[in-house]
Amino acid sequence: MAEAARKLEPEEEFVRAKADSLLEAIGTVTESIAKMSSQYCLEAAALGRKFKPAHEKAKADLKKLETRLEKLCKTNHRALFTDGDRADLVHGALLFAVLKRVKRAKKVLEELERIGATEAIITVKSVDWDVLEGWTDERLIEVGTERKKEDKYSYELTGRPKAEGGKKGRTKSQAARGGNGGGVK
Repeated sequence: MAEAARKLEPEEEFVRAKADSLLEAIGTVTESIAKMSSQYCLEAAALGRKFKPAHEKAKADLKKLETRLEKLCKTNHRALFTDGDRADLVHGALLFAVLKRVKRAKKVLEELERIGATEAIITVKSVDWDVLEGWTDERLIEVGTERKKEDKYSYELTGRPKAEGGKKGRTKSQAARGGNGGGVK
């Protein structure tokens, strides 16, 4: 059976009023963000649709032109680079350099491991914490960790109309939190 609500002390009323004021401000800002995000997404999508084909074509055209220029330089090196490694032309300059790069040969990794040259080997290892969340407490202890209690504060906003053009229902993060508001840690 629920207990009757007790009369709040003035300090408790003050703190509750302050918290409610913060919830109101969060609600107002959340609505504003939703409206702006919705408008931003609509306008960005429109811009993308408008410019993407031309942008992609221009990038492909540039790549073709650069390939043609490099081929021209290779086949006509003597005519272009008569005075060294730079050829100044009306619309720009051509530059030539000899680079020494490491040849990407097969079996280099195995040889690096064989001679113990670990400084030249990239090893990426990390813990998949999402997998560990599903483990039993005993198994967690076995690998040197455990579950910990964590205080989590969240909120729900009431009486707020949905922003125009916004998503209907809760977002993924709201569903994960189990509320229709935000979370505060």
